[in-house]
Amino acid sequence: MLLVNKIQRIRVTRGRRGDLSRLRVALCAVFAAGNISLSLLSQALGPRFYGFGFAVSAALTAALSLQALSHRLDRLEYETFMR
Repeated sequence: MLLVNKIQRIRVTRGRRGDLSRLRVALCAVFAAGNISLSLLSQALGPRFYGFGFAVSAALTAALSLQALSHRLDRLEYETFMR
């Protein structure tokens, strides 16, 4: 839950195209860290668990990115008309 709150609080800096580069970098970092650590764990557990590290990391990152998307869509009117 703490990680979700941290990702939601990332201040969005708008470049020339209005991109969300900090959010993308944070999600990529979460995926990379999770993939490395969970893949090492799954390799230590044996051949039956190979690939689970990547799958769990991808599912975690997908859940976090969907949460961030939901948060951004809740503020769609503000972002569209107030800025």
